[in-house]
Amino acid sequence: MSSKHALYIRAMEPRDLDELFAIRQLAYLDTSDFADPAIRAHHLQRLPYQDGCFIEGKLASSASWVPFGVTMYGRAHEAIGLASVLTSLEHRRMGCVRALLGHGLRRAHEQGVAWCFEHPFDTRYYSKYGWAAISSGLFFNVPVDRFPCAHASPMRRLPHDQAETVEVLRGIHAAYAARYNFMMLRDGKARPEWTSMLQGTPWHPKPHTLVWASQAAYVILELERGAGQRARVLDWAHSSPEGRAHIFELLGLLKGQAQEVTLQLAMDDPLISEWSNFCCPHPDPLQARIVDVVAALELVRSRRAISLVLDITDDFCPWNHGRFKVAVTPESAQASACEEPADLMVDIRKLAKILSGSLPVHTAHANGLISGDAVHIDALSQLDLGLPHLPHADYF
Repeated sequence: MSSKHALYIRAMEPRDLDELFAIRQLAYLDTSDFADPAIRAHHLQRLPYQDGCFIEGKLASSASWVPFGVTMYGRAHEAIGLASVLTSLEHRRMGCVRALLGHGLRRAHEQGVAWCFEHPFDTRYYSKYGWAAISSGLFFNVPVDRFPCAHASPMRRLPHDQAETVEVLRGIHAAYAARYNFMMLRDGKARPEWTSMLQGTPWHPKPHTLVWASQAAYVILELERGAGQRARVLDWAHSSPEGRAHIFELLGLLKGQAQEVTLQLAMDDPLISEWSNFCCPHPDPLQARIVDVVAALELVRSRRAISLVLDITDDFCPWNHGRFKVAVTPESAQASACEEPADLMVDIRKLAKILSGSLPVHTAHANGLISGDAVHIDALSQLDLGLPHLPHADYF
């Protein structure tokens, strides 16, 4: 432990819960009944993934590092989500969050984690520490008459509170998730993804959630009451073009009950441009941080064999700062620190945009976000990256 007035970081413990709840009341305006056993049990479940920053023995700040599986370039990998970052009012501007972020990233690096994600209150804040805003799709409020006018649907209503329903949804979701980067596997390692979505949380129990599925698709809806009745798509996935059509036909059957449908589309969805005038603010942007640049580079594959040296700038994680040689083929990738002359120069934030699939290499070069000659820019553009998509249903 450091001196009396210095801050120190340790894992959160059950004895810290009351101090944590007091900070949540201010930082998140959390009005939960913290005496409720279910709510306390929820926070106790997350404690193994939560660090506390203490000053003179008092909890000043806290952050959670939630592990989960994600799809990356068509394969499953481990990642972490930064969540529940909060600081008491009297301890703000004292470096607590900076210390927590440095501590958590270093530990994740030592564990070999390649990527960390978070939903920021302000993208500019976490950008200071190496996070970059990446694509997670767009949100739309679409008039219901824009959906097909079907006379029937092959989708059938499923009970939202049965294990059999989850098994049906899980298989369809897995097929859909394989198409994108950063889709959660929903493996339940640290959070009950399906249960929370379908049955609610201790502070929002028993939502008016409705589930429909066919063999090739599912959609989870929440119907809102009041003026301008709206149907909100909480989650959807399909394993075939026919499944996609099933979802849109079902939504068309809401005509007469709902005026609008709110839903999130991935950036490669063919309706992105057609519905551009119905686009609305994204409720929570997504940022990604390359935790370990060697691990991140060794996940990629390329359409043809390439070899080049990247000069990477990272002003917060020193193990990522310097030159790295990377050799990539359609089957494998190898990366390591080196002293060879650099072919390309890039900041860690811009590299996250590129490796996530959010920013094409040639676009990055044309806008001055990566430096180097045309030959090596063309080589880097051979990376087979795909597109990112992290549905809001998986907000962590």
